[in-house]
Amino acid sequence: MLYFEVNARISWVYRHFSRVLQQLPSSQRQYQAVPELPMGKQLQIDFGEKTVRKSTGGHIKLYALGAVLARSRHKYGEWSDKPLTTTTFIQMLTHCFEYLNGVPEELVIDQDKLMTVKENYGDIIYTYEFEKFKQAMGFKVWLCRKSDPESKGKIEAVVKYMKSNFAANRRFSDLQSWNHDFKDWLDRTANRKQHGVTKKVPAEVFLVEQQYLRPVPFTDKTPAAIVARDVRKDNTIWYNGNRYTVPVGTYKPGRNLEIREEAGVLTLLDISTGEVVATHQISLAKGVLVRNNNHLRDNRLKIDELYEKAVELLGGSAQAIDFLAVIRREKPRYVRD
Repeated sequence: MLYFEVNARISWVYRHFSRVLQQLPSSQRQYQAVPELPMGKQLQIDFGEKTVRKSTGGHIKLYALGAVLARSRHKYGEWSDKPLTTTTFIQMLTHCFEYLNGVPEELVIDQDKLMTVKENYGDIIYTYEFEKFKQAMGFKVWLCRKSDPESKGKIEAVVKYMKSNFAANRRFSDLQSWNHDFKDWLDRTANRKQHGVTKKVPAEVFLVEQQYLRPVPFTDKTPAAIVARDVRKDNTIWYNGNRYTVPVGTYKPGRNLEIREEAGVLTLLDISTGEVVATHQISLAKGVLVRNNNHLRDNRLKIDELYEKAVELLGGSAQAIDFLAVIRREKPRYVRD
């Protein structure tokens, strides 16, 4: 009897809350059609993955970049057989601008580690390589919410089209042939087929939009990959199983240093300025702390500056000056302290 009574109460609660929920305002996201953007204004970019069959048997995972001009719907894409890095991403973007024979005003793309380090209270901090490329090309970046198809719907459709049409039933032999066939598919099919929304052929509209793109400036097509390491709270960096010191005061949350190794010397540089922060002889041992004694204290202030501050704090009297002069002469090792 108790069993049926409990079930009856549960059913009543379920029906009651179902009626309440039906009366609440709908939380479903609402959309609006947006007007067409000006010519040359925007290029949308996204990434995708597709596992395809190899001509020799087995399967391989390919990584794709897709791009589309928002006005003409003219498309570009490129594939890689390895996960994308910042360097390969920049190379693909360069190939895209060359294919379009111009640079748009802005790029719309997900916030991704390929180009961004972090977001600092709304200010986006880009990777060193991408920031240099962005400035050289002269485009702006609009980062949309990650995995939000509605904020870049045009390119979401393009990446699906690339995977479901071009890559669906093809056999992979080598990357060069695959990308060559893909470019032929772009010219023959993707950009020659009438668009379902605009009812225009992207390649034909692109002939007009191309005139609104800025010329592609000269830039290094193969940027050198930058090796960086986080500065730890104890003012050290990890490198090949060892810790190397940097000057006290170097650490800041999220700060990285560029690493260069040459002739057995490890050089640590500030990524934004290129200034040398520290140099060390590379240790062949493992698990050791490689220390520079100059890093034990904060060297940002010179001795003379510290001396002047100490004199001021002591009142600037002749006795204070004599006192500090004796310390400087008799105990030079402890002058800074």
